[in-house]
Amino acid sequence: MGPEFAGVDPDARQELLFALTERALSPDFGVKCLEAPEWPPVPQVLRRELDGRSVYTAPGTERYATHGQLSMEEALCQRAQRHGAPCLARDILAARLGTGADVLDAMLRERAQDAAPETRAGLRLDQASMIYEALTSDRRVSVGVGPAGSGKTYTVAAGARAWDASGGQVIGVTTSQAARNVLAEAGISEAWNSTRFLHRMREPGERLPERTLIIIDEGSTMSMTHLAEIVRRAERDNAKVLITGDHHQLAAVESGGGMSLLADRLGHTQLACPVRFIAQWEQHASLRLRGGDKAALKAYDEHGRITGGTAEQVFENARRACVAVRLAGEDVLLMAYTLEDCRELSRIIRDDLIHLGLVDDGRSVPLAAEARASAGDLIVARENDHQLVTEPGHTLANGDRFLVDAVTGQGLLVRRILEDEQLTERPVLYPPESSP
Repeated sequence: MGPEFAGVDPDARQELLFALTERALSPDFGVKCLEAPEWPPVPQVLRRELDGRSVYTAPGTERYATHGQLSMEEALCQRAQRHGAPCLARDILAARLGTGADVLDAMLRERAQDAAPETRAGLRLDQASMIYEALTSDRRVSVGVGPAGSGKTYTVAAGARAWDASGGQVIGVTTSQAARNVLAEAGISEAWNSTRFLHRMREPGERLPERTLIIIDEGSTMSMTHLAEIVRRAERDNAKVLITGDHHQLAAVESGGGMSLLADRLGHTQLACPVRFIAQWEQHASLRLRGGDKAALKAYDEHGRITGGTAEQVFENARRACVAVRLAGEDVLLMAYTLEDCRELSRIIRDDLIHLGLVDDGRSVPLAAEARASAGDLIVARENDHQLVTEPGHTLANGDRFLVDAVTGQGLLVRRILEDEQLTERPVLYPPESSP
């Protein structure tokens, strides 16, 4: 409570807090308790004095939702499971995926296998079967799930090519601009973040083209309101929606859970193998962590992945390791919990790199939070800027990384570091020459 309650008796404040909470959770405010009715009823002697609930019920476990939220979820599920969406012929799609329809039908009846063989098109069978199930089904929404590093984006890009070859239109939608850029680089040229996509679709007369496939990548991070509106517009314009992601990973910052709800209600296909990890132990450990098995941390500890110490020791170890990797000519990405820690680590590491001659000690320009940049520095963007084109087909996105080539009288000449740690061919000037 605010300072205006500083002189109020603690018991009175607690009573006021309970009263306000009870009022906020009353039906008058459109709130509904999601708990099942208590059964069997317990005698009064077995009820807590504070809230009147059974002593066998853990405190603080009540869950509430607004009627509007529940209605939106129900409408989403009803639209998602309806049939009549555009789809592809099974034999034709299977041939484009490099195998036979009978093979993929059989695969869908089995559990996804870690070492599934590849098709002639270079897809694992679990990847091909995910595309096959989604694009041959006339259900409005299909859901594909895969753990981190299992090749979800690669898979949906292959599905996009198959849909495009059939004469359909493909639109990629993600939550963040950085994820949108990943889709675009994977080959889905018309890709949007969900905010910009829905802003465009709300324009008068704006409709989806005929036979449109909407691919929602990293679907677990999309808010329920955005997901529900996209599916509603897909139904209106008879489009097909494929949602991919991992509902065991990060959820939406806003009201989320839409992908998890649809995966449970509709069922889903599953990618099996986290191929991003080379070491076999790390593949298994990552899947155990995804499933909530805390004992998997022991594997990381045994392989030297978990270290500890005071803040000063951790900073010093991070500084030495980061500088050593740069001296070896390799790229490194160092992450910290707070912005303040990021800035302090950047400062001390930059001092070392200047001392070693890897960063220029001459001309520099000011950045945010009193930082500076000169030739040789690495810069991480913190905001989106849809007006700043860093290279054809790519606008500045939060999380983009740049290497400073030079500092000129007009600004910084920088090149973006790509996903494969390569650099863009031509440097760009920041700020752009057209800027005031």
